[in-house]
Amino acid sequence: MLACVFSGSSSWKRVMHALNSKGKVPVVHFKNLSSSSWGSFKTMDHLSKEAVTERLDRYFKFMFVRNPADRIAAVYSHKFTDFPESRPFKRKFGPIILRKESSRQVPYLDKEEYELKDDPTYEGRHVSMDDFARYLGHVSVSKMNEHWMPAYQLCQPCSVQYDFVGRFEDLPQSADAVLEYRQLSNTVTYPQQTMFYRSPPMQHNDALSLLAQLVPLVRHKLFLIYGYDFAIFSYHVPSMQL
Repeated sequence: MLACVFSGSSSWKRVMHALNSKGKVPVVHFKNLSSSSWGSFKTMDHLSKEAVTERLDRYFKFMFVRNPADRIAAVYSHKFTDFPESRPFKRKFGPIILRKESSRQVPYLDKEEYELKDDPTYEGRHVSMDDFARYLGHVSVSKMNEHWMPAYQLCQPCSVQYDFVGRFEDLPQSADAVLEYRQLSNTVTYPQQTMFYRSPPMQHNDALSLLAQLVPLVRHKLFLIYGYDFAIFSYHVPSMQL
């Protein structure tokens, strides 16, 4: 199978790891997976054009998408607020965002220096939703991190003919449909979100409340960045006062 997954990606990592073990190791065994866990799977980056074409023709291909407005808000909430799992992102991207989007002077620091600094700004703890939204508006889409890169750029649905396109909003039912279609439902099951995470997924109304805090011009530009995702995957752009 070929997968392009950013919504529910951690759960799919666990499913893929379990499938690699041919069901001998249950999904619940893979509780703590780092952001680099995809590295243990094969990608097509190193393949020739002919080899890529052959796999795209022969393999079952699926992807999962999420309402772009919910995705943007959830990424900010889970990567730049007070979630324990967010610290690596705050340390990696926080200083970059703050340096670009505010007048605060945030120097480049190595790991040891991070540990010694008392000012929480050094670890990106003070990244606001406004900082993050403005940062997205200044970064080339092709150079974005996969967690917030628009789906049309990350998964290339206009170039790849996917066999299945699921929605985050329908998980885990859509995930079960993929496994059943591939006759894998007796080997592995898609895990419930509550098995691994301390908090439930951000709800649509909560996402809208967070995005409503942005000034209209910034919010409008943000929706334009993800405009193709709204259109291609039939999501409605939130009706907010501009």
